[in-house]
Amino acid sequence: MSEADLAVGGSYPPEEWERLLNACTRGDPKRTETCNCVADKAGTELSRYLRLVLTATLEGNTTEFVGITKGLIDSGVPHERVETLEQDADQQFDTLMKACGLEE
Repeated sequence: MSEADLAVGGSYPPEEWERLLNACTRGDPKRTETCNCVADKAGTELSRYLRLVLTATLEGNTTEFVGITKGLIDSGVPHERVETLEQDADQQFDTLMKACGLEE
């Protein structure tokens, strides 16, 4: 993780897209269309940091969430900025989910 991972858009490798899609669908084929929307919009509306946090959140993987955040702080991003990003994340995730017709 680095400062570059905070820019909206940015690097979005196919394996990260696929992982987000899988975390969103949770094996339910009825969610595929809306989760494709989530995975696609996440690439243009969220930073890589937020995409990874969203994926970890959907997977229920708190250990990874902590690791992502710690990596960002360890890279030199001030702790206060990371806290602000975390506080804003829920609203951004809700907006994204609603835009795709999927309310958590």
